[in-house]
Amino acid sequence: MTIVGVSKNVKLIFRPFRTTEEDLGTVRWITLAGFDNIHVDSTSVLNKLLGDCDLVITDNTASTVWNEVIAYDIPLILYCDPEQTPMIKEFTNVLQIACEWCKNQQDLINVMETLVQDPYRYTNELKKKNTITYLEKYVLHNNSQDSTELAVNFLNELIANND
Repeated sequence: MTIVGVSKNVKLIFRPFRTTEEDLGTVRWITLAGFDNIHVDSTSVLNKLLGDCDLVITDNTASTVWNEVIAYDIPLILYCDPEQTPMIKEFTNVLQIACEWCKNQQDLINVMETLVQDPYRYTNELKKKNTITYLEKYVLHNNSQDSTELAVNFLNELIANND
């Protein structure tokens, strides 16, 4: 957040869950850091925040957040370690086409540095990401596979990767 905090061209809203806001070190850090362009908002409705933003950066491993952002046609920067969050390979292939996926800390730092250098250009680049397949397969669930079959395949893939 420091990379964004020193930028005059980017405004950042950090949205923690209301129930965890008081416990998060990130919230305390934002308050103490005193950056004019970084704010905490746990009370606004997500739809309003999404309607007012140019892009979303998330480290939330719940794909519900990803789905909402992509469905709103808002560029998404995702920080998610695939070693910590197991996913079906086919899903990961589609996900990395639909968003800017930072799989480790250095990826995230590089993306943040690129963002603050020229936020308008970078956001416009992210808007060109093809989200159609992601939306069809994982938001609208427009695929030919049965959900039980998908779950079994995922578990088999997970077991095979751990052997």
